[in-house]
Amino acid sequence: MNFKTKVITLSSVLAALVLLYVGALVFSPASVAARRASKPVVPGLDTQAVARIELFAGNDTANPTVLQKDSDGTWQVEVNGTAYPARGGRISGFIDIIKGLQHEREVTSNADLFEQFNLTDTAASHLVLKNAAGKDVANVLVGNQAEQGGVYVRRAGQDQVYLSQGNLPFYFQQNSAYWEDLKLFPDSVTSDSVQRIAYNGNVNLGQGDGKIQVDYTVYRDQDGNGNEIWVLASDLTHKLDQDLVTGVAASLGRIEAQQYASADAGNTGLENPQLTMNIMTSEGKRYRLLVGNHADQKDRFYVRASGEGVQTDTSGTPYTYLISNYWLGRVIKTVSQLEPPPESGNSQSQSAAGN
Repeated sequence: MNFKTKVITLSSVLAALVLLYVGALVFSPASVAARRASKPVVPGLDTQAVARIELFAGNDTANPTVLQKDSDGTWQVEVNGTAYPARGGRISGFIDIIKGLQHEREVTSNADLFEQFNLTDTAASHLVLKNAAGKDVANVLVGNQAEQGGVYVRRAGQDQVYLSQGNLPFYFQQNSAYWEDLKLFPDSVTSDSVQRIAYNGNVNLGQGDGKIQVDYTVYRDQDGNGNEIWVLASDLTHKLDQDLVTGVAASLGRIEAQQYASADAGNTGLENPQLTMNIMTSEGKRYRLLVGNHADQKDRFYVRASGEGVQTDTSGTPYTYLISNYWLGRVIKTVSQLEPPPESGNSQSQSAAGN
C-alpha cells in the first residue's frame, strides 16, 4: 500500500470514528433528555390570546375557579355565578409562569402508571386556558409534587408524563379571594394625595377600648414657615403627631377587604352605618367609607366605599365588602391616638396655622 492510499484509508477511518462519536452524543439518552428539557409544557402559548382560565380538581367541572378577561382587557373572577374585579397583574403573572414551564424530563408514557402520579383525569388538578372564542389554547393536568422538587404534569389527551419545575399546586390551593381585587380605593388615593379626613360615628373594633366614638376632621395646612402640616379642624392649636396622621392616609391608600360580601347578604347595616369616613384628595376627588354591622364573624365588618374610580358592579353600584377589624383599626383613630407621645419631644407637631 502506497503512502497516498494509507492517508486516504486513515482519513476515512478517522471520519467514521468522528461520525460515530457525534452520533453517540446526539442520540444518547442524556442528550435526548436534554433536548426534551428545552421544550415548554405549553408550546407556542400566546399569553395575549388567553381570555379565560379554569382551575378545577378532577371531574369537578361544576365548581371551577374561573378567571375571565373582559373586552376592555380587565379581568374578573367568578364566584357563585357572580363576577367580581380580579387582580389583573397577578393573573398576567400566572399566565407568564405557565408559558415559562419547561419539561425537566419525561417520566413515563404508560397510561397504566398515571395513578401513581395523580394524573388520571379524575384525580388530577386541571388547568384550562381558553381564547376569546372559547377554544382551548392549553389544557394541562397537574399531579403530585415530586420529592426532589417540581411537579408531575401531562397535557390533556397525551400520555407523556413530565417532571416540570414550578409550584402549580399552590394555585389550586387558593380560594377566590386570592384572585379578587379587594382594594377599596383607587391607586390615586395615597399618603401624599389625601388632604382631608373626616370621621363621624362610633364602632367597637374589639381592640380592648370598647366602642370608640369619633366626630372630627383633620386636614393639611401650612405652618408659619410654609411647611405642610396636618391640623385638627376644631382646634388648630391641638398638637398632632404628623407621622401618625400621614400613616392613616397611607393606610387608606392600601386598605383591602378580606372578600366581597355575597349579593344576598342581609343585615349589613350600611343603610344606617355605624361610622362614616369622608376623604378628599389634592385633586378635589371625594371618597366615602361606610362601616356597617359586624359580619358572621365578630372580627370583621361590612363596609362599602364610594367615589371616582372605586370598583362597582355592572349597574354602577359600589360593592359591599367584608373587612377585618385589623384594617379598620389602621384607618379609624380617635384624636388622642393621633397625638404625640407625652415623652416624645422629637415628633413633629404643629400649632395654629399661620403662627
